[in-house]
Amino acid sequence: MERMSAGRALVRLLGSVWGRAIGAAHGAVESADRVGDGLTSPSEGLGIIAGRRSPVAGRRSPVAGRRSPNSRACAGWRRLTPSASPPESSASAGRRFDTRRTASSSDRFDSSTTRAVAGIRHAPQHPRRGLLPALLCLPLPVVLATEAAAQTVPTLKVEVPTVTEGETGAITLTLSQASSQPIEITFQDTTIDCSTFSCPQGTTSAGVSDWSFTGVTITFAIGETTKTVSFTTNDDSTVESTEVFVVTVSGFSSTEATIDPSTPAVGTVFGVPYWFVRIQDNDNPANPNITIAPGTSPVTEGTNATFTVTATPAPSAATSVSVAVSEETSGGRDFVASGNETTHTVSIPASGSPSAGTATLTIPTVGDSTDEPHGAVTAAVQTGTGYTVGNPASATVTVNDDDGLPQLSIALPSVEGLSRNTAGQLVFVETGTDSTSVGFDVTLTPAPSADFTACIRVTETGGGAAPGRVAAGDEGVKAVTVPSTGSLVYTVTWTDTAADDRDSVVTVAAVAPQTPGCSAGAGTYTVSSTEGSDTARITDDDPTVVALTSTDARMREGDATDPATVTVGLARRLFAGEVIAVPLTLA
Repeated sequence: MERMSAGRALVRLLGSVWGRAIGAAHGAVESADRVGDGLTSPSEGLGIIAGRRSPVAGRRSPVAGRRSPNSRACAGWRRLTPSASPPESSASAGRRFDTRRTASSSDRFDSSTTRAVAGIRHAPQHPRRGLLPALLCLPLPVVLATEAAAQTVPTLKVEVPTVTEGETGAITLTLSQASSQPIEITFQDTTIDCSTFSCPQGTTSAGVSDWSFTGVTITFAIGETTKTVSFTTNDDSTVESTEVFVVTVSGFSSTEATIDPSTPAVGTVFGVPYWFVRIQDNDNPANPNITIAPGTSPVTEGTNATFTVTATPAPSAATSVSVAVSEETSGGRDFVASGNETTHTVSIPASGSPSAGTATLTIPTVGDSTDEPHGAVTAAVQTGTGYTVGNPASATVTVNDDDGLPQLSIALPSVEGLSRNTAGQLVFVETGTDSTSVGFDVTLTPAPSADFTACIRVTETGGGAAPGRVAAGDEGVKAVTVPSTGSLVYTVTWTDTAADDRDSVVTVAAVAPQTPGCSAGAGTYTVSSTEGSDTARITDDDPTVVALTSTDARMREGDATDPATVTVGLARRLFAGEVIAVPLTLA
């Protein structure tokens, strides 16, 4: 009896799960089908699944709440005999689930409908007992179908740029989420007639020779979310207004993807959505295109963020351009004074003037002692008179915080027998008892917990003929690995030129991680403001040849009117600032 009671309980549990699955499947399939019917708003269709509970899924279905004839057939299978098989009604025979029923009409549905959807037939009509016959009554395909139907349909974002003629443009397609199946999208371009087609105000139709693009079919593989389609525009010398052509996306169903509302189509033609691509002219000096580009990035707080504003072509008269400056302030970031977070006026010099067509906008950043996340300063070109806002219209410079970061310093240790000159340079002799190398201490404070990459710059001035005493390959920006001890010795070696040359001045300086050629991570350390570099002087030890010449080999004794001229000559020219003392003795 206990085994029979447990079996009945399990069958009731499975029957309840089956009923809930049917209810969820009804709501989900109905919702998916409504989206497939071409609803213009993705949220309208998806709301049935994700936005609210379906009437059927929201409460117990008739199957889950009570025993229908079919549920009695499954749950009470052990009581049936071959002679007791109930006939299937003609009304339910061959009946199929109508996925296009409204939500309200799906509040109630009879067991014959449920039986048809699940593909259920009456249980085997024999008195055999056990778990397997009960499991056979559970409509597993319905559960799998419910999971598939409940998946959210991704949205497709179509980002179309504005380009200046002669530039390459890129249209970006982005799915809001990876799809569980490949999605093929046909991407096409076409010219339009603005005399009969509603083009954007102030634009004209682009001719087929104004851009180059070939229609393609792109495929989002499973897991992919971004695709890029490139096109080129052709430059010319004609003064013209902004031109437009059209791009379309098609070939996918609304059950695969819907257009993202953040990048809505301009319109549809025969149900196919389209967007305008704008090609701006660059030939009108009375109305040039204005673009902006970032200067060095990143920069360290307390230094300047710079932006280059360019007019194409250079304007026929000096042009004032409005540029709005803002910064990222989340997380306590504050690198720009409030007075600089405003709209600035930048004057672009006219054609024929120095720096014609370009100007620099400089925004000071604030150095402080607050440890804060790295930030960013953005400058964006605003609309104005006498110019057109081009592409790119905005630029960003990253600002690195320098509080709480380790500090890199350089120093030359004292060497016995050597001293520093009045310029503070440690003086070495080119050859002799001294070696032909010098070691600079590179220190990171505080010491890192593991090997740390930093950068230095080695330079030589003076010396002999190129490349001088220090090999060219040993100069420039160099990456060094600072161990967990916090310091290392960087050795610079020189070569004796064996000639009478000027002295060499060798400098090793710490450089910021954003310096070109530095492989250290941006914003990982700062440079010491007091011990950022040190210098060694390599003095030449080859004698300078001195020659004496005279215009008269004889002088008459006591005759002041018969002088002799003696000329002291050197075998080479003196370098700027160099002094050679030549002792002379007349006898």
